[in-house]
Amino acid sequence: MFPTFAKLVAGVLFAALAWWISAEVAAMLESGRAGTVFGAVNAGLSFFMGWRILGRHAGVDLMTAIGFGITTAVAAAVVCIGAWAFHEMIGRSLDLFYDGPVEALEAMIEIALYDARLLGAPQILAALFGGGAVIGLVAGLVGKVSR
Repeated sequence: MFPTFAKLVAGVLFAALAWWISAEVAAMLESGRAGTVFGAVNAGLSFFMGWRILGRHAGVDLMTAIGFGITTAVAAAVVCIGAWAFHEMIGRSLDLFYDGPVEALEAMIEIALYDARLLGAPQILAALFGGGAVIGLVAGLVGKVSR
């Protein structure tokens, strides 16, 4: 539960990966959601996910660390997509776009599915899975060395 260097490395590397992937996704987004805070919010959420998921398991064997890296990358992507879908839904709700809360939640799911479709681009998938694997490997090595 206490801070370790491996947790810090995992968090920082996932924040950097999220920042880079956010720039790629922002170029594909049609709406104005990809403003100046898009990358920063995704980096912050991914830092937390890297710290909590991968950082906790750093120091295991390297193949397991790679698996945890990919798992963390997917979990961070899901959290970021969910956060931005929620943000979009709240913005629309404040404009009285929906007739009720159920319709707003259904729209949030549709927004999240649309955004998840953007992650299917080959360069995004390669960055997500390849970056997650490399970060898992690095965090695993750091965890082994720092023990």
